[in-house]
This record gives sequence, structure tokens and C-alpha cells, in this order.
Amino acid sequence: MSDVKSKKKSKKLRKIKDNKVIPFKKKFKVLNNSSPECLRKAEIDRINAHSKEIVKDLRKFVNEARISREDAWYNILYYIKQEVMWSTNIAYFKSIDEQTTKENKDNYKSFIEEHHPELNVHPTNPEKLH
Repeated sequence: MSDVKSKKKSKKLRKIKDNKVIPFKKKFKVLNNSSPECLRKAEIDRINAHSKEIVKDLRKFVNEARISREDAWYNILYYIKQEVMWSTNIAYFKSIDEQTTKENKDNYKSFIEEHHPELNVHPTNPEKLH
């Protein structure tokens, strides 16, 4: 009699274990199929918007500072570069530092050429701004 009960219990336990398996959904929909490039672009846009807000706050802070704007911006830039240098690989930091400096210089040069042609680049040295 106890043999029959134990067999019934084991069958019952197997049924319970079998029923815990969740079947695949037949009507599965992909809600958001963003490519990694789309995600990267969205994240860059988010970082840019946040950075612009930070710079706006820094501009207000610098204008209220009791030292020259140049000294205030120098100190801010120094600490930002120091943080990036310590947070990244030194070779990568050197590369992005050179690239951002070149990009800012080129953007400034094209802005001057477009809006202030009288302040055009140096005639003998095109790399020199004034």
C-alpha cells in the first residue's frame, strides 16, 4: 500500500515540475529593435544636452567670479582635463585632447572667415588665426 502511495506521489511531483516550465510565446513582438549605432547616437545626444546645461551654469558662475574670466576658465579647463586624464587611458587622452583642440581651432577659424572676414587668417601662415 505504501508502495502505491509513493508511486502516486512521485508521479504527482513530476507533473508539478513539468508544469513549471514556461512555454515560449507564440505571438512574440519586438518592441524596440534599435541598432547599436542608434543607441550610441541617442546617448551622445543626451550627453551633449547635459554638457550644454553644465556649460551654461559654468558661464553664469564665471561671470559672477571675482577674478578674470580667462583665469576662471583656465582653472575649470585644467580640472576637467585632469579628471579626464585620470579616468581614461593616457594615450586615448592625448589623442582626444589633440583632436578636440584641432576641431575647436578649425571651427573658430571657419566662424571668423564667415562672420568677420576682416580678421582673416594670417596671410603667410594659414595655421595662425590672427
